[in-house]
Amino acid sequence: MKKLWSLSLYLLALSMCIPCSLKAQSVGDELIFPDINRKFVVVSATSSGQQKLCGTEMAPADSMAALVRQEILMPFNWQMVRMSQCARNLIKNNEGPNILYLSKNEGGFPRTGIWLTDLNGKETHYPDLAFVDLVLDKKRIDQGDMSIYTHELGHVMMDLILGQKMEKMDQRHTSKQHVSMGVTDYLTAFSEGWGIHFQRLAYDQTEKYRKSFESSLTPERALNLAWHSGMDQYMRLTAVKDNGYIYEKFTPCGQATESLDTEQRILLEHTSPAFDHTRIKNAQQMLSCEGVLATIFYQVNSDQKLAGNYLNSEFYTPFLVAPIPAGTTPQQIFSPVENMMLKNFWIWSKMNDMDITGSPLMVWIESWCNEFPDDRDQILKIFIRITDGVTVSPELAQIVAMMNYSGQVGEMQEFQSQAGKYRESILKMIGECKSDLSKLTKNIGPELWVTSKTVKIRQSLWRSEPKNPLSVNLNTASLPEMQAFMDPGKAIEFIRMRKESGYFISMEQVKQFGFLLVK
Repeated sequence: MKKLWSLSLYLLALSMCIPCSLKAQSVGDELIFPDINRKFVVVSATSSGQQKLCGTEMAPADSMAALVRQEILMPFNWQMVRMSQCARNLIKNNEGPNILYLSKNEGGFPRTGIWLTDLNGKETHYPDLAFVDLVLDKKRIDQGDMSIYTHELGHVMMDLILGQKMEKMDQRHTSKQHVSMGVTDYLTAFSEGWGIHFQRLAYDQTEKYRKSFESSLTPERALNLAWHSGMDQYMRLTAVKDNGYIYEKFTPCGQATESLDTEQRILLEHTSPAFDHTRIKNAQQMLSCEGVLATIFYQVNSDQKLAGNYLNSEFYTPFLVAPIPAGTTPQQIFSPVENMMLKNFWIWSKMNDMDITGSPLMVWIESWCNEFPDDRDQILKIFIRITDGVTVSPELAQIVAMMNYSGQVGEMQEFQSQAGKYRESILKMIGECKSDLSKLTKNIGPELWVTSKTVKIRQSLWRSEPKNPLSVNLNTASLPEMQAFMDPGKAIEFIRMRKESGYFISMEQVKQFGFLLVK
């Protein structure tokens, strides 16, 4: 009789469009969501014939909505929905439910603003409601395409707190497409690296997504890795875990490259997954590579020691609609990964008040050390180990390059010698940065941006038009990019001299070395 009564309550709630399963999903939802009965809804895109984004709430009984909701209720996905609401609470953006917008816009997009028609037929305008726009059907859901959801939701979170600040930062200089293996600029890498790291987090925590990825690697589906998207996805999951993005690229060559024009050579190098482990990126290249930043975000946000460092209950109050009750601990409300997300949000809120002229990632690291002193030693250790300390000094990266070379060719004695130097040098470097945080940025040179008047590059990998003039930072530019500004021999010399010096300090120095740019 008791089971029948519980079932009756469930069916009654379902008929009232109250998402019972969501309501019972996690502890603390009543402190996070302003409307506990309307935490998340699935919305179908509709057209009004006007220049406005419109959608209609889908009934819970709808088969597609039910599939989506089942996916959203997977533990990691639901934790990130909770975090998105916490970001909204922090900036006092609480009008409207959290939604997933189903459209025909191929890809995934963070959106802001919608005219939403609810189940009663009432249309309400939510101009500040931020959400994810995806194309989904049963086949896509079954094959794990929802693994991209938290990537896009990550962009929503960052845009909510840091979006206006990022719009004002004059740092999106690149004309190249954002790809995980490429080097673009500080802001592009910061934003896209943040989104990418969610893909590895989702992979770690969701068996369905792991199985989906592994199935794409079977011999009968080998062509997946020959296509850019498959190649990029593979690297987003493997290279982020294994720190594979910190190396420079091999310069593509061979018969297929002989007839390529300048733009095509640049695109080939930009999208190449072929990394040379005997050459380490310089500081600016790392900080402008979304794959490197995704690795840093992933390693920091998945670190058990950092995730286990909770703060007092008052810290969490701005993220909630009501304070944590007496007798309840933050650990009971937030999982370790949620705890890390909230720390990120707090740092972003502090960054809003700063004058950021260099890498946002370095500001993020330094602010974290200052705001959360109990995390300071561990986050510095993680950052320096991932980057081989290139933002501090070139010394450690040079040792790693030699160690990798000797290890690769099997020179045991040299490998052991370099490994000993590595252990000694990295401990010394970490200790110095713990004592003096300003040393963390000592080896980051200036950005020297130049734009070509003759070479253009396509905005999208998938379409040859439209194109924009090629714009590069001389301290991060690849050999094919420099060949757009000087003859091939001179470009080789330019790259060699930059490698030896670490970076050029000014445009005047570039000219003094005899490098005249033909734009």
